[in-house]
Parts: sequence; structure tokens; C-alpha cells
Amino acid sequence: MGFELALIGIVILIGFIGNLIFKKTDIPSIIWLMLLGLILGPILGYLNQAPFLAVSDFFSAIAIIIILFEGGIDMDLFKILKEAPKGAILTIIAFIETIVVTTIIVMIMGIWVQGVTLLHGILLGAIIGGTSSAVVIPIVSKLKGISDKAKMVLSIESAITDVLCIVTAIAIIQTMQSGQAELNFILTNITAQFSIGIILGAMIGIIWLWIMQKIKQQEYSYVVTLGILFIIYSVVNYLNGSGAIACLTFGIILGNGRRILRGIGYGSIAYEIDQTSRNFHKLISFLIRTFFFVFLGLLVSIQNPINILIGIIISAGILLTRPFAVKIIARGNKDFTDLDKKIIGVMMPRGLAAAVLAYMPMSALPGDTVVKSFADIAFTVILVTTIIATVGTIYYKRKQAKEEEHEKAVKVQRETSEEIPKPKIIELNKKSKKK
Repeated sequence: MGFELALIGIVILIGFIGNLIFKKTDIPSIIWLMLLGLILGPILGYLNQAPFLAVSDFFSAIAIIIILFEGGIDMDLFKILKEAPKGAILTIIAFIETIVVTTIIVMIMGIWVQGVTLLHGILLGAIIGGTSSAVVIPIVSKLKGISDKAKMVLSIESAITDVLCIVTAIAIIQTMQSGQAELNFILTNITAQFSIGIILGAMIGIIWLWIMQKIKQQEYSYVVTLGILFIIYSVVNYLNGSGAIACLTFGIILGNGRRILRGIGYGSIAYEIDQTSRNFHKLISFLIRTFFFVFLGLLVSIQNPINILIGIIISAGILLTRPFAVKIIARGNKDFTDLDKKIIGVMMPRGLAAAVLAYMPMSALPGDTVVKSFADIAFTVILVTTIIATVGTIYYKRKQAKEEEHEKAVKVQRETSEEIPKPKIIELNKKSKKK
């Protein structure tokens, strides 16, 4: 028991130190925490994966609730409304690109592996098709140098894709079980889940603003808000909506309460979540994120080198095709800087949704030997895409800084060369002519 308690302290300490390192070097603590989980689990075997895998759904839900709510209260509602179409377009194009790339690679793999079909490639593409809000939001919220527009687009993409991946993957599994195409099922469910999540999250958020204003003087009033957050997630999921989107919407309403209430004619009771509550939630979010990424590292499965190679190739394919989606959303929009486009292009980390979904086909399709390789491939993609996002962000930011320094130096050089007085230049020319 003593070592386990010490281990908890070590994880928190690494999370804190990693946060300091991120502020100075732009290397997020995610890397160190995932490596710690990888060392404790698959490499040293000190911690058994089985019990952690058993609670993966529960823990991932807590992480998504806390992180999306934090992202919501920090978002500007009017910027979201402006950037939502771009975020949605980026999501859909990047998701389709991932499915296409993955399907091609899986079908090529089928030359050597028996039983591989087109649906296997589409299913694996859906499983790893989206960026992780739990990874993206903490990184982009602290990134300096990129515009708020780019941060908003990336946050919206990461919030949407979890739902998109889950609904699509489940629909494809059902298709493989029944043998019938269910495209209408996919589209209907995605629309319904988003609509229910947004509407219920917004309605409860507006009502809760009024309640928060009444109980703000009560001790531990924020804990009640946290409790409501968990209830929202559970109820919306029970009603076949997206609990994740509902939590994000709830956070946006609470973070922009004053402007929303004034906009609907209730300026006299205009209220939003206060700074004390924000700070408390950031503390909770820090603890959840810290253990979440160690947990993610623990779930990594390294069994077949071929599957690891396939995961690396798929990650490279995602990296090569993602700039196409970036070009589409940035076309004709001068507000996106070159650095914005490059950061969006590499910000492609997958997360726990992919890890959890990778195990779903094994239980749903027990006689299918191909889906047994999905876990190794998905975990490899998670690690590689997270590393790409980290290294790419650091590289482009430092390259941008060097280019800006060079431009300043050239500008200074030009200005100093122009400072030579004209009479002095004329006098020098006369002397040279006499010689």
C-alpha cells in the first residue's frame, strides 16, 4: 500500500513538473505522463492492464466531462458561433481522410492476411478517425503564437469527433453483424445525438445560471455545479444524446452567462461562473488530466511488431493528408496565419476514445480474427500522433520565431544602411572620381 500511495504522489509531481516544462519549452506533460504509464504497465509489467481496462469506460467518461466543461467555460460563445462551420468542415474532411487512408492500408495488408475486407478498413478508420479533446484542448489552450480562431477550430473539432467516431464505429459493427448497410442509421444517430446534447446542455445551463446566482454565497456551492455536470452527462446519454457535447455546451453557457442573459432580456440577473469556481475546476481538471494520461499509457498493448508498423504507416498517412483539410477551411480566409495552418496540420493526436473503441469489435465480433489486431494498431496510432503533434508544434513555433528574428535583423540592417547622410555619399563619390 505504501508504494501505491507514493506512486500517486509521483504521478502528481510529474504532472506539475511537466506543466512547468510545457510553459518553458512547449513540450506538453502528456508525453511524460504517457511514458510513465507505458513504463509501469507494458514495459515493466508492474501494473496489470486488466483492472484498468475494466474501468476504462468509467474513467474516460470522467475525463471527458471535466476536460470538455473546462474547455467550455474558457470559450467565447460568439467566436464559437463564428468558427463552428470551419470546425465542423475540418472534422468531417479529416475524419473521411482517415477512413480512406486506413482502408487503403488495411486492404494492402489483406494481401498477406486472410479474411480482411473493406469493412475492416472502414471500421478501423472510424475507430481512430478523430482527435482527442482530452489531449487537444489542454495543449491549444496554453499555446502562444497561434490565433484564437485556430484554437477555437481545433477545440470544436476535438469535441465533435468523439461522438462521430463512436456512432460510426457502432453502426459499422452492427452492419458487419447483420450484413446490411446502415448509412441512414449513422446519419440519423449523429444528428440526433448532437441536437439533444446541444439543446439540453443549453437549457440546463441557462436554468443553472439563475440557480448559481441564488446559491453563490453558500459554502461549497461549486461542488453542486460539479454534481449537476455528472447528472447532465448521464441523463443526456440515457436519452440517446451526446453527453460530451451537452457538458461542453453547459460549460459555454456558464462561461458566457452575462452576455447570454442580457441577450435574452434578463440583464438584471446576469451572472456567470465566478473566478473562484473557475480556479477550483482547473485544479480538478489538472488532477484528472494527469492521471488520465498515465492511464492511457497503461493501456498500450505491444504484442505484434507488424501491427506497430501498420500503426506508424497509418499515422504518416494521416499527417500527409490532413493539410488538404486545412487548406479547405483556410481558403480565402486571411485571418489564419501560416503558423495557424501548420499547427492545425499537425494537431492530430488520438486519445482514449480510440483505445476503448479498439476493444469493442473483439467482443462484438468474436469469430473475426482480423479485429484482434485493432488494439495494437490503435495504441500505436495514439502514441505516434501524440508525438507528431508535440514535435510538430515545437518545430513550427521555433521555426516561426527564427524567421521573425531574421526579418527583424534584415529590417534593422536596411534601416542602418539608409542612415548614411546624402552629403557624405556625394563627397565620397567626388573623391573616387578624382582618383
